[in-house]
Amino acid sequence: MINSDGPTGDAAPTLREHPESELTQYRPISILAMGALTCGVLSITAFAYPLLWIVPLVGVTIGAISLWRVDHAEQPLLGRSMALAGLILSVTFGVAAPAQRVTHDYWIGARARRLAEQFFGLVQTDPTHAYRLMFRSQHKGPPERPVNGQAPEKPRSDLEVFLSENPIADLIKLGRNLRYEHVATEVTPFEGGRQAVIVAYDVTDAEHSTARPLKVAFYQQRNFDSQGIEHWFVLTVSRLQTSPLEP
Repeated sequence: MINSDGPTGDAAPTLREHPESELTQYRPISILAMGALTCGVLSITAFAYPLLWIVPLVGVTIGAISLWRVDHAEQPLLGRSMALAGLILSVTFGVAAPAQRVTHDYWIGARARRLAEQFFGLVQTDPTHAYRLMFRSQHKGPPERPVNGQAPEKPRSDLEVFLSENPIADLIKLGRNLRYEHVATEVTPFEGGRQAVIVAYDVTDAEHSTARPLKVAFYQQRNFDSQGIEHWFVLTVSRLQTSPLEP
């Protein structure tokens, strides 16, 4: 302690040394906590592709371990807030990404089923309009293939070829007796500005319900034009040997 009296006799300010016991103790930062926060931030990439769902899973694991380490370390560690923030981000994105993907695929699948069922309705009433839902109706396809090595005397239009192809011809033949049941939908990832969706149905004849169903798959395409407008087309309608749900 240092005391001095000024000219007026008043006591000067007292200067005291900081007690050593009150010195701030150095605490290192937890490396795991930093890793947990990094994984938490990177967990937003889980929205891009399902394979990246592993990022929030790793973040949750590291975050939980780092919290335990910070709370139970013999030497006090900094980083509890970072570990907690990383854990919260990882859990949030880890739940939101799969939920968004499931919701998106359900919505895309529902759109694809509506298009397929619209096609069934048009086949029953006006097959020509069903043709307009096909991609080939707006994009000229290859010429008709020769039969037995000989080209037809009068080339048929693509519409005539479409109406004579199977299973389209079989569906047209069923007419209003056509009954269908959805059995499976597969939504592929969106790549190159387009997305493919496959929808499968079991088709039966209302007058012969005991007959083996005709198994039909619609291969559809969803894309966007230069103005960002969404378009749906039926690429092909194919007959399957077995139902997608059968072993």
